[in-house]
Amino acid sequence: MKMIGLGNVHFERTLWKPPEDLTLSQWSAKYFRLSAESAAEEGRFRPYPYQIGIMDAITNPIVEQITFMKSARVGATKIMNAMVGYSIHQDPCPVMIAQPTEDDARGYSREELAPMIRDCPEIAARILSTGSKKEATDTILKKTFRGGSVSIGGATSGRFFRRVSRKRAGLDELDGYPISAGDDGDQVSLTWKRLEWYPDRLLYLASTPLLEETSRIEREFKAGDQRHFLVPCPHCGYLDRLVPRQTEKWGHWIRWPEGSPEKAHFVCFGCGCEISNAEKREMIDVGDWVPMTAPVVRPNGREHWSFHIWAAYSYSPNAHWGQLASEYVKAGEQGDESLKTVFNTLFGETWKERGESPDWERLYHRREQYTAGTIPKGGQFLTCGVDVQSNRVVYEVVAWGAGLENWSVEKGIMWGDTSTAEASAFQQLDALLLRTFSGEAGEMPIRGMAIDSGNFTQTVYQWCKKYPKSRVYPVKGSKDIGAPLVIKPTKREIRPSGRVVGKIMLWMVGVGTAKTELYGWLGQKKREDGSYPTGYCHFPDDYDEQYFLELTSEYLATEVDRNRRQRRVWKVHIGRENHFLDCRVYARHAAEIAGASRLPPTEAQLVSTDDEAGPSEPQQSPQRPGPPTRAPKNKPRALTNKGGWLRGGGGNGTRKGWLR
Repeated sequence: MKMIGLGNVHFERTLWKPPEDLTLSQWSAKYFRLSAESAAEEGRFRPYPYQIGIMDAITNPIVEQITFMKSARVGATKIMNAMVGYSIHQDPCPVMIAQPTEDDARGYSREELAPMIRDCPEIAARILSTGSKKEATDTILKKTFRGGSVSIGGATSGRFFRRVSRKRAGLDELDGYPISAGDDGDQVSLTWKRLEWYPDRLLYLASTPLLEETSRIEREFKAGDQRHFLVPCPHCGYLDRLVPRQTEKWGHWIRWPEGSPEKAHFVCFGCGCEISNAEKREMIDVGDWVPMTAPVVRPNGREHWSFHIWAAYSYSPNAHWGQLASEYVKAGEQGDESLKTVFNTLFGETWKERGESPDWERLYHRREQYTAGTIPKGGQFLTCGVDVQSNRVVYEVVAWGAGLENWSVEKGIMWGDTSTAEASAFQQLDALLLRTFSGEAGEMPIRGMAIDSGNFTQTVYQWCKKYPKSRVYPVKGSKDIGAPLVIKPTKREIRPSGRVVGKIMLWMVGVGTAKTELYGWLGQKKREDGSYPTGYCHFPDDYDEQYFLELTSEYLATEVDRNRRQRRVWKVHIGRENHFLDCRVYARHAAEIAGASRLPPTEAQLVSTDDEAGPSEPQQSPQRPGPPTRAPKNKPRALTNKGGWLRGGGGNGTRKGWLR
C-alpha cells in the first residue's frame, strides 16, 4: 500500500477515510479480540445477547448515562474495554477510566488494556509513542492516540478527577470506591464536571453492589429506567425476567429438590412448567432488555438507561443453574459473610445486615388508636427531645411508664430563625415548654427537655439558661459508641460574643447506647396475652411515614480508619434524615435523668409468656434492660418472598426453592 510521508510520522491512506457507521456491538464483533491474560478463550469477541443492548446504548446518541448493576460472570469489564477500543479506533475522543485504587488502575492497564491494544492491530496502529521517558505518551496510566487519549486512575485521588475534559468516562466497581476522592468529594459528581463541555458526553457506571445502605450503584440504577433482560419460557412463550426468589408479581424463579441443589431449574411464572439449564441459551438468545419505568429524560433531552442482570443469565460454564444453587446452599451453611458474597457476586444484589435497623413500614402499620397530643393510660411523666437546625427546631414529646414502656405524645417541626435565643423558632419552643398535656391522670407539663447543642452551641446555652437546670438540659452526643446513656455533666462557659456571661451544665449523651436500646425496643411485639414487654414503644395513628423513616434512619456499620483499624459507627441511610431519631434519643436521655428506669415494671412485664416463672420462684428486683439479644442463626435453605431468612426448600412435588 502506498505510504504518504509527513515528517517522521506515516499515515496509511486508509486512515483518511471516514469511519464506518457501526454500533459498539457491531464494531466489537469486527475488530475487538479477547486476550489470553483476561479471557478463558482468546480470539474474536462475540458479544452475548444480554451484552449487545448495553454496548449499543453506549453508542446511542440519545443516551447520556448508563448504569450497569450486575453480578460477576457477565462481562461488564469487557464492555468497558470495548468502549475504550471504540473510542480509539472508531470515534477518537478523550476518555477516562476510574478504578477503586491506583493499584487497581495499574492492574487494569496491564491486564486488560495493554493486551487489548497488543491483540487488536487496528487499535495498536493508532497509539502514539514519542520514545522519550520524559514526554512519553504511552504509559501505564495514559495512552495517547490520534484524536484523544485514555487516562486511567484510582478513585482515591482527587487530582485524577480535576484534570482535562473528557467525552466518555467509565467508573468501574463503583461500590468499591472510598466515600470521597481525597478531600474533593463524590467521584460521580466530579466526573460529571469533567464531561460538562461535551454535548454528546457519556458516563458508564458498572459495579457489583455491596451494602444496601451505602450502595452507589443501586442508587444510580434506581435513578435510571431500570431495565431487566426478559426471556420467554421455551414451553409457553411467557416473557419475564429470571429471578432468584419466587414473588407474586413477576419472574421465572429457581428451585431444586430438597438436598439436591445441583438439580436446580427455573419455574415459569406463566404456566408453572420446569425450565432446565439445557434450555438456557434458547431463552436468552431471543431475550431483550425492557425498562420497568418511564424514560428518564434529562433537561438536555438525553436519557439515563440503567441495567440489572445476575449470574443465572451467564453463558459461563461455571454459571450452570445447579452450580449457582450449590454455591448458595454452601454459603448458607457457612454464615452471613458467605451469604453476603453470594448476594453481591451471584445475585447482583445489595446485602442488608440483619437487625441493623428496624423495618419502618412494620412500625407504621402497627400504629395505635390514640390521639396525638394526649397522654395514654400508663404514662406517668413527659420528656422532650429537641434537635436544632439552621431554619427549624424539631421535637418529640414522649410519655414514660412502668418498665420503660413509652408513648409518643407529640412530634413536630417549628419553622423559623434559630440564630439567637430570642429568635422565632426558640419562641415557639418557649411555648411548648410552658404547655401541659392532658391524660387520665390529669394535666402534665414536660418534666425534662434535652436539647442538642452540637451545631448552635452558644445560642442553645443562652436559651437553656432561662430555665431551671433540673428541667432543661443542653446535650451533646458522645463519639464513644459504647459510652453510657447518661454521662456526668461538665460546666461550660456561655460566651455569645466572646465575653463570658455565665456558665451552664452540659450533658454528654451515649447516643450509640441509646440507639442500640431503642432499636431493640422497636423490634419487639405485643405478647399473645395482650401485655407489652419492657421498653415497648407506642405511636398514634395520625403519624405519617416520614416520622418512621427518620426514626429508623441509621444503621450500625463497620468502618476502617486511617490506621486500618476496624470500628463500629452509626451511619444514616442514603436519602433519609435522622432528626426524629435524634429527638427520641434526647427524650430517652431526659427520661433517664428524670428517673424512668426506677419506675417498677408491671407484673406482666416481669414475666415472659415464652418462659413463665413458676409460682414457687421468687420475684427478682427489676433490672435495667440491656442491649437486645441476637436471634439464633439458622442454616438457611430458602429465602422468604420478601428477602427474609430462609425456610426449608423443595420436595414432594411442591413448589419450594430459594424464595417462597
